[in-house]
Amino acid sequence: LMLRMRQALTLAETDLKTILTSLANQAAKYADQPMPARTYSQHATPTSWGAVIATWGMPLLDALKELDELRASSLWVSLSGAAGTSSALGPKADQTRTDLAAALGLNDSKRSWHTDRTPVLRIADWSARVTTILGAMGQSLIGLSAGGIDEVTLGASGASSTMPQKQNPVAPSAIVALSNQVSGLRSSLHAAAVHQHQRDGVAWFTEWMTLPQIMLSGASALFHAKTLSANMTPQTENMNDALGGLGLIHAEALSFALAETMPRPDAQAETKKLCAQAIETGQELATVAQVAHPSISSATFQATQQMGCAPNQARAFAAAVKAL
Repeated sequence: LMLRMRQALTLAETDLKTILTSLANQAAKYADQPMPARTYSQHATPTSWGAVIATWGMPLLDALKELDELRASSLWVSLSGAAGTSSALGPKADQTRTDLAAALGLNDSKRSWHTDRTPVLRIADWSARVTTILGAMGQSLIGLSAGGIDEVTLGASGASSTMPQKQNPVAPSAIVALSNQVSGLRSSLHAAAVHQHQRDGVAWFTEWMTLPQIMLSGASALFHAKTLSANMTPQTENMNDALGGLGLIHAEALSFALAETMPRPDAQAETKKLCAQAIETGQELATVAQVAHPSISSATFQATQQMGCAPNQARAFAAAVKAL
């Protein structure tokens, strides 16, 4: 089992590095490309495409950096006999186990772990977490590539059998589905860690049914993510256009700018009034705001000036990957 798990981690490490390289290249290239950040699927404030990528990439980078410790803490040899006592292995049972670990390139557990599934859980949890991170990336890409938004294209996509105009986001959908599956399997695997006595058939059978699927699902998600990260392309014109909408995406920035000259609650109320006026008249928020408050800087309504630390986050992620 542990030899197979070791192979799975090696393959996952290779795929992660490939994905991170692709993501880092885009994050660096588009660190300053503004686009709408969305909360509750609604436009919130400006961010950058590079920063969005960094929010996917940084937890993947964290997972990659954990692998050495994970291997040391979890890739254990198991040689303890039928009931975990090593009684059939003779007086040199401990040395035999140590020698076997060395021969296989595994770590010596220094004890029986028949009913302690912690090493298995640690590896499975790591794989499940990576799959979940990729699932979040996939879910966002489904939204960003949706008709009417069209801020990202995904490269090779699934064609519809009857609607040739469609480019279905099959790969990100597969990743999200795999993430959902792993979440359920992970719960079953943790339940299987509850053993009765010194060896529990029910617990082991449950582990055998769930663990391979968790690892295979993780590998499949990584496979799809490699293709996506290499081929996804931002549609910068659409991103720029999405920042329009009367400039209402700058409402928060306006509120904070007004708060420099009036109490915060008053600034919020004034911003809401100005937004309502912009919607009613069809004028840009910048126009109605600067008529009412001439001292407001025009930078308040420029997306490139309102991305906060987003560009720096994108560059920091790219630099961290480059430093691997």
